[in-house]
Amino acid sequence: MYKAVRTDLAQAVPAWPLGLPAWDDPWLALALHTPATTYLTVWRHPGAETTATLPLSHLLGCAARVDVLHPAASQAVYSWHPDTADLTLTLPVAPSAVLLRLAHAAPDTP
Repeated sequence: MYKAVRTDLAQAVPAWPLGLPAWDDPWLALALHTPATTYLTVWRHPGAETTATLPLSHLLGCAARVDVLHPAASQAVYSWHPDTADLTLTLPVAPSAVLLRLAHAAPDTP
């Protein structure tokens, strides 16, 4: 998977949609975004609710396409809400993690 995303990593800007994580947080999320793509890695710890909502404010109003990159046979269920810039994600098993790609149009430049 690294070979498929490594060209984007040099220009990617990190963000933590759920805030900077603490070791015992039920959900953790790291977003790496470029002008055209956001890579979102999300971890669910044991004892956490099965569903979390992740705010991705830089994508407000964007009709992003969401793809699961890893694991290929993931049971993740997601729903993108462009009007609120929220991604609702369900990971039915804990502990678990998923890497998602949100493809979006490049922002307008002046």
